[in-house]
Amino acid sequence: MRAYRAILEAGDESGYGVVFPELPGCISVGETREAALRNAAEALQLHLEGLEADGIPFPEPRRLDAPLPSWLTDGIPPYRETERVSIAPKP
Repeated sequence: MRAYRAILEAGDESGYGVVFPELPGCISVGETREAALRNAAEALQLHLEGLEADGIPFPEPRRLDAPLPSWLTDGIPPYRETERVSIAPKP
């Protein structure tokens, strides 16, 4: 089972967002950090199932400290990373 790095971003008042740098479009949210991480594991599973169904190979996971892709760092408003974690899809 692959684990992908996920970036947590704290919202102003809306909880947390989670994005997977190696999987553009795979995002999740939650009111608390824990809820965001649980939801992210489910989003990751669904995203990987979609890739598999479309015959698209899974991207290789990267280390937590690997540079972030430009699509994530060049956004406006500025990205506000609070934490990097490794998440595996739900079984």
